[in-house]
Amino acid sequence: RRPSYFELSPISEVEYNQDSDNFTIARIYPNPFKDRVVMFISMKEDDLLSVELYDMYGHLVYNELKKQYKAGNFNISVNLSGLKKGSYLVRVKGQNTVVSRTLIKKD
Repeated sequence: RRPSYFELSPISEVEYNQDSDNFTIARIYPNPFKDRVVMFISMKEDDLLSVELYDMYGHLVYNELKKQYKAGNFNISVNLSGLKKGSYLVRVKGQNTVVSRTLIKKD
């Protein structure tokens, strides 16, 4: 039986930067969550954002397509009631940055 393997590739500075010069996730509430989360975002310049949620196996379980947001403070509300209890990784992607946070779904 051949061993399984995977290839590691370097993380670019853009992907590694958790809080970009343009936007930050100021807060995610509630966390742990039951059905819905609200992400409070602060953004300096207009940007095209998408929201992705991954389970701990790396499977994409939620994807909000790219949407144009204006500079300033705003929130993004996401209904995640169909997910199972556990830990998840939320990624907000801008044109030049990816910001990630951990979420926990409770019963």
